[in-house]
Amino acid sequence: MKGSATKCRSPDMLPEGPRSIRFGVFELDQQELELRKDGILLKLPPQPFRVLALLADREGQVVTRDEIQKLLWHDATYVDFERGINHCVSQIRAVLEDHAETPRYIKTLPRRGYRFIAPISAEQPSPKLAPGAAHSRATRLSLAITICFLAVLAVGLSVFKRASVARQRAGAVPLAVLPFENLGDDPKQAYFANAMTDALITQLGRLSELRVTSNQSSMHYAGTTSPPVEIARALNVTRIVRGSVIQSNGRVRISAQLLDASSGDFLWTDSYEGDMQNLLTLQSEVANAIASNIKGVVTLPANRRTPVPQAINPQTLEAYLRGRYYWNKRTPGGLKKSIEYFQDAIERDPTFAQAYAGMADSYNLLAYSGALPPKYAYEQATDAAMKAVRLDDTLADAHTSLADIHSVYDWNWPAAEKEYRRAIELNASYAIAHQWYASYLIAIGRSEEGIEQARKALELDPLSLMINSNLGWSYYLVRRYDDALHQFQATLELDTNFGPAHLNLGRVYEQKGNVAEAISEMKKGISLSGESPGGLAALGHAYAIFGMRSKALETIDRLMALSTDGYVAPYDIAVVYAGLGNDELALAWLQKAYENRCGELMYIKVDPRLDQLRSDNRFRVLQHKMGL
Repeated sequence: MKGSATKCRSPDMLPEGPRSIRFGVFELDQQELELRKDGILLKLPPQPFRVLALLADREGQVVTRDEIQKLLWHDATYVDFERGINHCVSQIRAVLEDHAETPRYIKTLPRRGYRFIAPISAEQPSPKLAPGAAHSRATRLSLAITICFLAVLAVGLSVFKRASVARQRAGAVPLAVLPFENLGDDPKQAYFANAMTDALITQLGRLSELRVTSNQSSMHYAGTTSPPVEIARALNVTRIVRGSVIQSNGRVRISAQLLDASSGDFLWTDSYEGDMQNLLTLQSEVANAIASNIKGVVTLPANRRTPVPQAINPQTLEAYLRGRYYWNKRTPGGLKKSIEYFQDAIERDPTFAQAYAGMADSYNLLAYSGALPPKYAYEQATDAAMKAVRLDDTLADAHTSLADIHSVYDWNWPAAEKEYRRAIELNASYAIAHQWYASYLIAIGRSEEGIEQARKALELDPLSLMINSNLGWSYYLVRRYDDALHQFQATLELDTNFGPAHLNLGRVYEQKGNVAEAISEMKKGISLSGESPGGLAALGHAYAIFGMRSKALETIDRLMALSTDGYVAPYDIAVVYAGLGNDELALAWLQKAYENRCGELMYIKVDPRLDQLRSDNRFRVLQHKMGL
């Protein structure tokens, strides 16, 4: 290509150029594969490093996504290039503290590629300064301390690592369980391997000595051939568990391995075999073996071993595992299918607490998504969650479901906080508990605590699109619109087709007064996610405040038409009327939302779209009745 400084060669090779280049306060050592800031070594995985080196080598030039694929991933070495390049650029921006909207280093060219826009200079690499390194001269010592302090602050701003520093100092070992491989002949048994992975993550997460990456992020590496060191850097962990399962003729065999992420060396490996009815016991044995073999980092007291469960009927367990498999799909169809399997498990064994917890989780998500009316869905969820807790008070997911019901449906804020705290006490690695607790805290006005919980959820589940988007949503609700903008853009770099992030990005543009961008992003979100009432309401509100009255009224008509075939939250209609400045109708529909126990109403205190109503006494009375 004309003007190109690179040639097509091995994917492992870096661009041919100077050994070290400098841009701003950063230095890229292409021989040592290191990135430093003022001499301080920064953590950047190999693949993002190669992308950064390629872009810097082509300073000022457009580097297409196809070029990046051919030069760095080659034709068949990476199974999901689109997600890979998005994730790489996101990691680079996090380390450089760069933003897609206001870039200083890397500019995104939609549908084309990227351009490195910072001026660079070639030179020999500067001496490496390890954080805290002492120098003989007092001035050098002072400089080193200052640099170390700034480096810690820079790393602290990274979305993916922000909370992990504090927790690692507290002694929690960061660990990821990669998807177990299904060795059975029947492809339909794939659910079983996924269920084993999920169960092991849950059991290990109960140990406060460990910080376990969530299932949603780990599942990104199903069938991967990526080296453990790259996976570990992407997930910010130091230990990796991987393994396989095979189920046949009522027997199950679990093989597991514990690896040191920095070297890829095996720390422990073993196999466990038994009857299906003893599967839960086998899972506990594997979890305890993993925890006790993390030598030199944590000593696990006897009372911190995961509890050994009782034997269970194989048909009951299989129904439950299938239910969790469909629940993890997080779609209305998958959630309804999961309820069928959880119900089957309960009918086979009415004392199986985990099946009730799964049932509660499913009804909660169906209610939250608007797929079922709140009254019906939350009453079913409450009944199931209460039964789960009565049967087994140690289930973090059951307490999380109860907390969600207390906040979203009951508006019993003290009870909700008690349950969230209990869930996190039982399993500090349960990302959903932190995610939902964040929403609760922000809804009641404890903004900083809420943001911190949203960050903790992201630390535990860094590749989850929903949890990435949830941090942006949290920023949006506390009026930190620039932070929200950057977070939604970072989410879309993971997956440009994630509809909720486009929709919420539109909400942010609306608050910033960017008409074209707001409507464009909202329409894109609706197109990608489907015509949901919440999405239509967001678009209708934007039409209204930007003076497109007729379009806003058409949106209300569309919402009313949808309500004849399914559930439409009165809150959504109220939002559009608020945008139109029709306070009477907005308040009337908010009253209906109160009577319907709409889940969205929990945000009445912080939703910026309702700000014009806050001086009305009827609005204040409604807030007061909700305990806000």
